Amino acid sequence: MPSPLPPDEPEGRRPPREGMPALGDAVDRPWTRRQRLLWRGATAWRWLWARLPEGAAAGRIRLASMIRRLLGAPPAVPRGNPLRPGHMEFWIAAHATPGPGDLAAIQAQIAAFPARPRFVLRLDARGAAPAAVASTCRSLAAQLYPAWELQVLGAARGGLPGGEARIVPVAGPDAAAWALPAADAATWVMPLAAGDTLFDTALYRLAAAAVAQPELAILYGDECRPDGLHPGAHPWFKPDFDLDRLLGADLFGHAAAFRPGLLPATAPEAEAEGWFAAGLRAALAAGAARIGHVPALLVARPAAAPP
Repeated sequence: MPSPLPPDEPEGRRPPREGMPALGDAVDRPWTRRQRLLWRGATAWRWLWARLPEGAAAGRIRLASMIRRLLGAPPAVPRGNPLRPGHMEFWIAAHATPGPGDLAAIQAQIAAFPARPRFVLRLDARGAAPAAVASTCRSLAAQLYPAWELQVLGAARGGLPGGEARIVPVAGPDAAAWALPAADAATWVMPLAAGDTLFDTALYRLAAAAVAQPELAILYGDECRPDGLHPGAHPWFKPDFDLDRLLGADLFGHAAAFRPGLLPATAPEAEAEGWFAAGLRAALAAGAARIGHVPALLVARPAAAPP
């Protein structure tokens, strides 16, 4: 598929595809005084942060965590040309949905893989809405890549979609028995939240990256998520990995796969430190050279989820 035009690019760089509404045709919104101050403060902070010693990674992480606790979630900073409602659905259909020819090529490439990576997806369904859990399960059942297993903590077999043996309930009041699979050369672990839906090419794209670069220990991709300017999920096209970028924004988000030895052994341990902190720990253990970015939309978070 052709390289997509990011939705925030102004109109005029490339003509829109036939039958697709023009993107970025809304009028730029003027910034408020508070937003200008936020932008200036963020610019000053990046200038200061860049002058910290590169070797002081642990101290930088502690400083970033302390600031996040003090300030909370950062407010939304305006971006030019916000999309009008409905445009995003057209863009995803045009650029992130494979056509019949793409499907045949993908199946042929999967059959020719010299190795078959296996993805163990872990979903903590305790306290989650059944509809959200079912949505995640349906997106897994529609994957083009077949070597996966979804472990659902806190769900009984009767509460999960039937007819799919790769969706495995993990019963019990807690996750003491929900240990990670044994580490081997083919296994990857991907945490999910209830309501996350995977694009049907998500695991195929992760598998292709794992086959092409077997030395990698963390793979992460782009995702759709709500933000402060758009009412629904909006694509977040992420940059290649850099520690400073990871500290400033959770690059892994809900669209990352890890080698088993890099994550906490059980769900309670991950909840105690938070998935963002677990991702930081995994990144430091793996090293930047073993972290790869998959430049494609993999996951869509539900609209009600925080950005």
